[in-house]
Amino acid sequence: GSMAPLMGAYYLAQFNGGRGTLLGTVLGRPQGDVVVVGDGVVGTHACHVAAGLGARVTVFGITPERATEFERRVGVRYRLSTPAAIAAAVADADLVIGAVLVPGAAAPKLIRESMVRAMKKGSVLVDVVEGREPGPVGSWLVEGIGEDFVPSNAELKLVARGYTVTDAESFHAARELLRREGIL
Repeated sequence: GSMAPLMGAYYLAQFNGGRGTLLGTVLGRPQGDVVVVGDGVVGTHACHVAAGLGARVTVFGITPERATEFERRVGVRYRLSTPAAIAAAVADADLVIGAVLVPGAAAPKLIRESMVRAMKKGSVLVDVVEGREPGPVGSWLVEGIGEDFVPSNAELKLVARGYTVTDAESFHAARELLRREGIL
C-alpha cells in the first residue's frame, strides 16, 4: 500500500503521460485528489503516504467506526463504500488506488469500466491487491509487486498503455519522489 501513492505520483507526471498534477502541498494547501478504495491494511498505508505527501485523500471502506482513525490526518475524509459514492469520487480523482482484499475469496470489482471511462484524462489507477498466487519466494522485493503480478480483478481491456518496471526501477522512482518532496 505504501508504494501505490508513490508510483501513482510518478505516473501523474506529464513526462509519463499523466495530468502533471503534484501530490503535495503548495502554499499550505493540499494538491491532488487521491481516492483509496479499501480501509484495511493496504488502504491504511496508501492513505498515510498520500496524506503525508500532502494530497487530499478520500478513503472508501465498510468499517465506519474507523472514520475517526483515518480523519485524524490533515486532508483525509472517510466515506462509506457505495457504488454511487465511489463513482462520483473516481470521476474527480487524479489518482485512484484499489486496495480491497477479501481473505480466501476473489477481490470484488468495485471500480467498474464506466467509472474508469469517466476519469479525467491523464489520471492514474493503481491496483495493489494481489489477485493470484505469487511466484517463487524471493522473486520480488515487495509483496504484490513483481513480474508475476496481474490482479485477477484487473479489467485489462481498459488499459491504454502498460509499463514493465523492474523492482530496482520501482524503488529508484520511489526514492527519487521522496527526495523531491523533501521526505528523504
